[in-house]
Amino acid sequence: MAAIRLLLSLLTGLCAYYFYSQETLSAGGLDYLVLNHVGGSGRFGPFQGDMAAVTSSMTVNFLSYVQLTVSAMTMLQESQGSIIVISSLSGRIGAPFTLSYSAAKFALEGFYSSLRRELRLREISLSVTVAVLGYIDTDNALKIIGDKITMQANPKEECAREVVRAGVLRHREVIYPYWSLKPLLLLKEWMPGLMERMLDKFLILENIL
Repeated sequence: MAAIRLLLSLLTGLCAYYFYSQETLSAGGLDYLVLNHVGGSGRFGPFQGDMAAVTSSMTVNFLSYVQLTVSAMTMLQESQGSIIVISSLSGRIGAPFTLSYSAAKFALEGFYSSLRRELRLREISLSVTVAVLGYIDTDNALKIIGDKITMQANPKEECAREVVRAGVLRHREVIYPYWSLKPLLLLKEWMPGLMERMLDKFLILENIL
């Protein structure tokens, strides 16, 4: 059985593009592109009109994903490979106090859902899986919002297994944790005001404002 050729992006900023260039020169091909880097100069707190933070977040959390995808596209088409994009509930439901991050995730959702349809119409066998994740107990997430919300973080190990499974099976999306997030996504369409009030109750405003 041939080895699986995988590129996992875990870096911040456009340096992820340099990482791609060096790795693929020696790898000789690519089967999976996993886009999971995160960063930017924004913070979890009230929006103060800082356009530098907005630009930084869009560059790291959206534009660098697209740049890596464009650069890897030829090899992925040759291998009939897969793109796995790590997104967030904040890319489906607007998130207060993290506006720049939420905007970048909405952009990801728009780009990769459009790319998936275009590839299908062009009859190109390249799958796009978007992972819509909730609150996961990564070090970065716990550091940034651990004392600002009452929601229980979900295990990163189980999350990783679900994402890998969805990518290997070429699913269009994976939602984790499913039974916590899926009802919210449905409620968004039916009763958006109620859904927002439910999520707002998890915020510890005295630690945010």
